[in-house]
Amino acid sequence: MGLKDLSKKKAGGQGESEYVGVRRNRDGSFTPQRITAKVYGILSERGLRSRISRVKAAFKLSSEPFDGAGRIEWTLGGGSVGYVEGVVISPGAPPVISDVLHDFMAIGSMEHGYEVMRLKNSVLAAYLSTEKAYRLCGEADGYSYFEVDVKNFE
Repeated sequence: MGLKDLSKKKAGGQGESEYVGVRRNRDGSFTPQRITAKVYGILSERGLRSRISRVKAAFKLSSEPFDGAGRIEWTLGGGSVGYVEGVVISPGAPPVISDVLHDFMAIGSMEHGYEVMRLKNSVLAAYLSTEKAYRLCGEADGYSYFEVDVKNFE
């Protein structure tokens, strides 16, 4: 099930944001689920520390540039751009969560019709810097900035 299946309206409109929680299922698989900004705020604030929570990670996907996007020299241009930021991961999440987030962020961007995804991140920086699909475009203020050509994402 993709993110579009969970959302009644696309996040591609001006100023719209979608908050995505990554839930671990009983069989060990993961499912993206749309969550409210309020739930995302609570998850971010608490750092996903709850042992009983099935949400193991979360992020925000938006058509609006995040703070600092204008300072970065992006290499991909043209087409619609989606912005991902605020990635949070539960300390109890299994190591595979990095792979899961890698895919869900790009898939969510594709499903919203974005051709390019730009990411402001601090928690996945080391992992993503080894991924060939994610291009490191800059580092500032404790964040790493990546972009992905989602129309050609594998």
